[in-house]
Amino acid sequence: MKPQRNWGSLQAIDKVIARVARDRGWQKRLDRSAVWRRWEEVAGEAVARHAWPLKVVQGEVLVLAVSDSVWMQQLSLQSQVLLDGLNRLLPHGSRLRAIRFRQEDVDGIREAFKSCALRQEKGRILPKGTRKEETEAERLVAELPDPELRRLFKRAYLLYLNRKKVLGYKGGSKNS
Repeated sequence: MKPQRNWGSLQAIDKVIARVARDRGWQKRLDRSAVWRRWEEVAGEAVARHAWPLKVVQGEVLVLAVSDSVWMQQLSLQSQVLLDGLNRLLPHGSRLRAIRFRQEDVDGIREAFKSCALRQEKGRILPKGTRKEETEAERLVAELPDPELRRLFKRAYLLYLNRKKVLGYKGGSKNS
């Protein structure tokens, strides 16, 4: 005899994910991922060759990696245009207030991002964290009722940590 399931309590996965993201305070970060995914579209191909998003600090300031001081000067003059273009992608509560620039290896940062995004698309990323990272990931998802949802959110968290390592971020600040 097959065990009966209570289908009346099921919710659409997108609603569950949205609720969990909201409850955990992840919604702004999820919304802002559009900055990286659509950077080339907003900035244009020429700018994207010389500047790439690094992180958001202080909750609403985008830090851009820029290849050299000439591009830093040029983009500082265009920062409001870039900011307006990015904010059109973002929901009202996730909008950015300013852009800062930092001279970095843009090619390396862009390639690391694209490599990670491509592997994700092909389903090849199976992130493995340190014991401490795995424990923290388990703690963060422990209250989720669905085992598959726990697995997916744990994977997403470990991918996030991996991305921080690849791009050379230090510390565990909420703003990085």
